Formats: sequence, structure tokens, C-alpha cells
Amino acid sequence: MNEKTGMPPKFTDNMSTSGKPQALIGSKIRIKGELYGEEDILIQGRVEGTIEVKENNLTVGADGYVSADSQAKEIIVEGEVRGDLTGEEKVIIKSTSNVHGNIVAPRVSLEEGAKFKGMIDMEGSASRKTADDKLASVGDKSKAPKMVDSKDGDRPAKTA
Repeated sequence: MNEKTGMPPKFTDNMSTSGKPQALIGSKIRIKGELYGEEDILIQGRVEGTIEVKENNLTVGADGYVSADSQAKEIIVEGEVRGDLTGEEKVIIKSTSNVHGNIVAPRVSLEEGAKFKGMIDMEGSASRKTADDKLASVGDKSKAPKMVDSKDGDRPAKTA
């Protein structure tokens, strides 16, 4: 029953913000492993592992808990997430959320009051690089110039 109307749920009650039907992982459902899909997903339960719905939207509802690296076209977080988020188009972190992980997306929105700990990368296309790839390139010291001591202080070493 729909709590607002007292009527049985309609097909449209299970629609995402994109207007497409969405799969619901209810508040009493727990999933461990890899979750792949070809439709929008609303998580109100618990998911641990990996989530990949590249062509569709992922919503972590207010009661949802996700401990997974997630990749989707659009990601909306209202609940708790522990893991990296890769949005092909955008990632929205709502004021009720608590996110610990890195975000890679061309557009990112953090609402006032949201709890977030991690890095945000809005450069390039999210589909070309995951959060791990981007962070690895940031930490790659092999491309940095080597420094040598001199009487004038450190300076880049000359390469042959």
C-alpha cells in the first residue's frame, strides 16, 4: 500500500528521476558481491562489493548503506557510502548523506550539511578512468623531475 494514498502501489510509484522503472533493494535486503544491471537502481538496504550500472542511474536512499565501488550514469546519495563513486554524467551528494570515498565525474554537487571525506576529480571523462586510475597517476613520482643538491639549493637534475 502507498502510505500517502492508502492505495496499492502503481507502476509509476517505482519510477526513477529519469522517468524509467527502477529496481528496489529494500531496507531488509543485504547483498554481498557484484551487482550489475541495465536499469536504474534504488538501494534502501545494504550492498557490499561492486556496483556497476553504467548506462543507468544509481540512488542510495536515506536508509541505504553501500560499502562498494560504484559506477553509474548518475549517482545520487542520500544515505551512507563507503567506496569510490564514478559517475558518467554526475554525482549528487544530498544533505542527509555520509560519504567516505573518492568521486570521479564531470559534474559533482555537494549539498550543505552532507558529510564527505575523499577526493573529487571533475577532469576528463569518468568513463575513461576510474577513481583508482586517477589517484594512481597523481601519486606517480616517476614522472616528477629528480632534484639534486647544489650550492644554490635544490634544482631539477639535467637528463641526457
